[in-house]
Amino acid sequence: MAVSLGSPSRASELDELRDMVRKVVARHLPLRETRHADAAAARRAGWPVLAELGLLGIAVPEQYGGGGAGLREQAVVFEELARELTPVPYFASACLAAEALLASGDGDACAELLPALVSGELTATLAGDPARAERDGSGWALAGDLRHVPDGADADLVLVVAETDRGTSLFAVTGRDGLYRERLTTLDTTRPLANLRLSGAPGRRIGVAGAAQSILARVRLRATALLAAEQAALAEHCVSLTRQYLLDRRQFGRQIGAFQALKHRLADAAVRAELSTGSAWYAIRQLQTDAPDAEFAVAVAAARCGDAALQNAAEMIQLHGGIGYTWEHVAHLYLRRAKADQYLIDHPSTHRDRLGEAVAERQPVATHSASAATGGAPAAVEELRRWLADNLTAAVVDDDQPPAAGEKYSPARRDWYRRLGQAGWATPTWPTEFGGRGLGRDEGAAVVEELRRRGVDRPEEDFVGVWLAGPTILEWGTDEQRETYLRPLALGEHRWCQLFSEPGAGSDLASLATSAVRIDGDRWLVNGQKIWSSFADTADFGLLMARTDPTLPKHAGITYFLLDMRTPGVEVRPLRQMTGDAEFNEVFLTDVVVPDSARLGPLNAGWKVGISTLMQERNSLTGPAVVGPGVTDQLVAEAVASGAWRHADVRNRLQHLLVDERALQAASLRASVTPGRDPGAIDSIRKLVSADLHERAGRVRVDLRPELTMGWPAGAQMPAGTRSFLEMKKYCIAGGTSEIQRNIIAERVLGLPRETDPDRGKPFNARTSR
Repeated sequence: MAVSLGSPSRASELDELRDMVRKVVARHLPLRETRHADAAAARRAGWPVLAELGLLGIAVPEQYGGGGAGLREQAVVFEELARELTPVPYFASACLAAEALLASGDGDACAELLPALVSGELTATLAGDPARAERDGSGWALAGDLRHVPDGADADLVLVVAETDRGTSLFAVTGRDGLYRERLTTLDTTRPLANLRLSGAPGRRIGVAGAAQSILARVRLRATALLAAEQAALAEHCVSLTRQYLLDRRQFGRQIGAFQALKHRLADAAVRAELSTGSAWYAIRQLQTDAPDAEFAVAVAAARCGDAALQNAAEMIQLHGGIGYTWEHVAHLYLRRAKADQYLIDHPSTHRDRLGEAVAERQPVATHSASAATGGAPAAVEELRRWLADNLTAAVVDDDQPPAAGEKYSPARRDWYRRLGQAGWATPTWPTEFGGRGLGRDEGAAVVEELRRRGVDRPEEDFVGVWLAGPTILEWGTDEQRETYLRPLALGEHRWCQLFSEPGAGSDLASLATSAVRIDGDRWLVNGQKIWSSFADTADFGLLMARTDPTLPKHAGITYFLLDMRTPGVEVRPLRQMTGDAEFNEVFLTDVVVPDSARLGPLNAGWKVGISTLMQERNSLTGPAVVGPGVTDQLVAEAVASGAWRHADVRNRLQHLLVDERALQAASLRASVTPGRDPGAIDSIRKLVSADLHERAGRVRVDLRPELTMGWPAGAQMPAGTRSFLEMKKYCIAGGTSEIQRNIIAERVLGLPRETDPDRGKPFNARTSR
């Protein structure tokens, strides 16, 4: 029975395969042994075992003696071999040569040669440089110089692309006559290369005459995807090895993994590994299913993974210090493999250039949601589109009128948001009884993305209410609170703000000092100051965290309230930010009386409630799990229109941005369909990368039209590029700074030692650091 790519059963099968291959490699091909063996012995080590287990032909059809599995299974094998830098010729023989034979469609050649490759009796390789072929009686004679052929000095069978009078064709060279081999000393000592010279070497044509280019195109695409998977595995393994060293090594009386500078550098390496793994995963799956964006996805993976493997290998040496620079340590072997991998097929910069050209030429690229990637049709999106066809009018789409004084929306938009909420599309993942449609996370994300793409989703000013307050009330609220607050929120009747941060409690939110003292049994008297509260000046309600028991440690003794912003004693003062706008506010709370019915969650459990809100915030700031055109595509279009695309610096920055944006999308999608996903881990990574992408987009957008962004007529609206530049740091700070996200990744994902808090466990009113 066929199994969909994202199903738990398929994931379980792949995990079992990975575990089996890892054990085989650890037993028969450990790096600690193969690196000291002579080249011939290292090349043969473990090869019979790999053949016996069917791993050499795992992706070869059963009719030729193979396992009949797919590209994903082959990628698992390739990844596990890469972790130990195995010197066996798997890439040359199983990934290049075997795939070329299959792509040729030559049944006789496949029947004759593939069983021997699968059994390990023969090894083979594919040369990338073209040769020349001429008729020699009933056969062919080949001539030419072939450079840097993987395993070229030892392979029993060499597949060669050669020019003939009938076009470029594929040939097999199996004998020694006319074949001269020069073994090379290589940067990557674990993957040998050779230069070959053909001088009248007898060759057998494989496949149809003139078909070599199409064969090579298929082989290169699949091999590039597999190589990206290997590079992702290298990036991930370098993090793992370095993590262990930071835990084992002690200096200045403690583990060096406790030093924030090292934690943040390894956190960045872990992020690179996560993006690489996600992009490689997505490329393999799209290629295996012949998806419309497969080739684009492979190029993204090759660009992202090729750079990440090299960066992480170099970082491993740096974080190991002196020992990492020695010959005896394995770190330099990973650096060598990572760099050599960049040139086995195409350099990452070549892939970035292709991607940039594709987007600049506006070639259509498919968009895939999580549901689409797992084989299910996005039924909710189709239903939404039908509803929009019946309800969305030009008056709403074209409405750009600012709201009147004292109003939240223009009349057209106010009516639209009410209709959107009545149909459940404004809050699609909420239960139907509270104004939603009861959709799952993935389908809900696809719905939001469709509304966002059309520019008719709820505005940024409603972010706190729709994405933070609503889900938090759903999780922690009483039935009465859900009835009171949720439906008006879905209909656009109420706006919310967040009252968390304080002048003395920003990143260290648990140090908040706003107090709530019980009075008259069922009321609370609140005093304090909040800051950085977006849209508090137009909000009807606020999410308030206040300290209700100062005798408890700082993470305890906090209670969560739903504050009516019209309550006497609430004073909102706008904070003008660097754009000139006043989106943020400080809120002063002076003898504000709050009923106990406004308490959300248990008494003194406000930290747990607040964490659920923060998780919602970090996840919502990164966008839905959708792979396809994003912000960078828009920036490329702007650059092409302005002529800035002609400038190498702008083009290079946008191409890097394009790769990283698509890699983040792929990583998010992978996390959304992975069983047992840790939402805290991926959400912090997504938050960190999204903030970085936002900053980089702001930096480059101002350069697309400098004649406009550097100066504009008095009284005219600020140019979009200027605004993007001035807002670029917004998300690096909002929702938890990027530095805090690095701490979370280092401590909660990588397990490095936590920062020491001298007041941890002490009563809040007895703390020493204030």
